[in-house]
Amino acid sequence: MGSLAASLLVFAGPVLGIVLGSQMPWVDAARLGPLSVAPFVWSMVALVLPNLVFTGGTLFTLAALTRSVVATYMGLVGTVVAYGVSQALAKDLPSQLWAALLDPFGMAAVRLQTRYWTIVERNTALPQLSGALLANRLVWTGVGLGVLAFGIWWFDPGRRARSGRRHPARPGAAPALAAGPTLPRQTAASTSFAPADRWRMLLHQVRLETVTILRSAPFVVMLAFAVLNVLVSCLLEERVYGTTVLPETHLMLDALNGAYLFMLVIVLTLYAGETVWRERTLRLAEVHDALPARPGSS
Repeated sequence: MGSLAASLLVFAGPVLGIVLGSQMPWVDAARLGPLSVAPFVWSMVALVLPNLVFTGGTLFTLAALTRSVVATYMGLVGTVVAYGVSQALAKDLPSQLWAALLDPFGMAAVRLQTRYWTIVERNTALPQLSGALLANRLVWTGVGLGVLAFGIWWFDPGRRARSGRRHPARPGAAPALAAGPTLPRQTAASTSFAPADRWRMLLHQVRLETVTILRSAPFVVMLAFAVLNVLVSCLLEERVYGTTVLPETHLMLDALNGAYLFMLVIVLTLYAGETVWRERTLRLAEVHDALPARPGSS
């Protein structure tokens, strides 16, 4: 509930900015017309709140099951990819009703209801919360609440205690470690911070980080999501609103730009944070800070 309230405050920020901006003295009031609060309230109730319940419940349950921040990020990436695939499929589904129901964020249902609206209706009217739009909001809000309930049930420590599951008792005394071979005495390492050594350390760190990212499971999963998203987008670009078109360059570039560019932003954001905070994540920050290096040399 706390994260849901915080997310609602984040979405309320742009609403407040739009309302305040429309009341500035340098804005031509005749171009905007009278201020109406109803569209903002409608969007928050009909779109923002159900979408936050669905995504928040899903990611909360995923975090409770995996206890992993990276896995939760993967769930977020999967949600974004699922949304992109649903939007691409909505263009070519024979039944627009199914497209409206399968969109977890409700935008296809809004487009289905407003596709024949005039400019005046788009500027003054609000979609009716009925029909396919109401069914979409109820279905995906119910899915989010159901997944959230499962996550709370799974996370309940009293459930495992009531189920009678017990962890095996640990032995009373740990066996003594066998004495290992005597290591030869090592000579003290010499330290050097010449420019050539700094460049060598930098190149070594770049190679280490690159190999670590390319071999990590989250990167492979995100790459698979991105490829799937690109393939679906490119395959569906041959039909635009039911009309068969040739795979021209600008259509393929639009498909790649819409289906793959956001994945690069997610990869950069995720692994930039992972790289900066890796020492603390592995609980080696104190050891790293005690390295024989001058400030700013690492």
